[in-house]
Amino acid sequence: MLTPDAAWAIILEHVRSLEPVAVSLEAAMGYCLAGDVRADRDLPPADRSARDGYAVRHDDLARIPCLLRVNGEVAAGSPSRPRVKPGGCVRIFTGANIPPGADTVIMVEQTEERDGMVTIRSSEKRGAYILRRGEDAARNAVLLRAGTKLGAAQVGVCAAVGRALVKVHRRPRVAILCTGSELRSVKDRVRPHEVRDSNGPALRVALAQWGFPGARFSQVADRPAPLLAALRRAMQRHDVVLFTGGVSAGKYDLVPDAVAAAGAVLRFHKLA
Repeated sequence: MLTPDAAWAIILEHVRSLEPVAVSLEAAMGYCLAGDVRADRDLPPADRSARDGYAVRHDDLARIPCLLRVNGEVAAGSPSRPRVKPGGCVRIFTGANIPPGADTVIMVEQTEERDGMVTIRSSEKRGAYILRRGEDAARNAVLLRAGTKLGAAQVGVCAAVGRALVKVHRRPRVAILCTGSELRSVKDRVRPHEVRDSNGPALRVALAQWGFPGARFSQVADRPAPLLAALRRAMQRHDVVLFTGGVSAGKYDLVPDAVAAAGAVLRFHKLA
């Protein structure tokens, strides 16, 4: 008999991805990408500060401590571009674009500002605390490969590159046929020879947990005609049909015969 891993390999060999559809980022969780997601521009799109502090010319740090004039301020999201001239600096905040003329950022913890002047108490190497344009990713770089399952981190990447809609593979429509003449709905009153169907609700939730919400389940009696009719209806409306029960070797284990009568090919039967 096959091991579960060997059976799964056979299933993967014979299934195919479903057609692509476009979904919003809000609805994308759990889907798999149908195409690569690429950077729409350099990331970051400009040299940016990695710290709160002061944008300076490294040449002005030859002697420490040094005193520099504060000639402006740049916050994250500001288009301001005050030029940093010799003997001067610009107050800067994390995420702000580096102003022209500056080549180094000194952290605010290494400084003291008073009356428009700032004392730099310790130096840094040239280029310190600057995140360079394209350092995270160059324009058109692949950020997420086709086939990637979308979770919180992947949705964040899509949002960062302006993908309000993403192309994904449609989720399969799944039907669950719970076989057994003894089965009744959870809402039904049951007699001593009957049981309520617990497999259907449990499998529906399990599928939703794995990213396949909306599976439908029903109970089918252990009789050839109703079972085959239910299978054919399910195959017309769904991409996947799951059975519970009916696959052993007893008189009322009718699923293998119904599958064959419906025109399906049996790839394996029974697991170790």
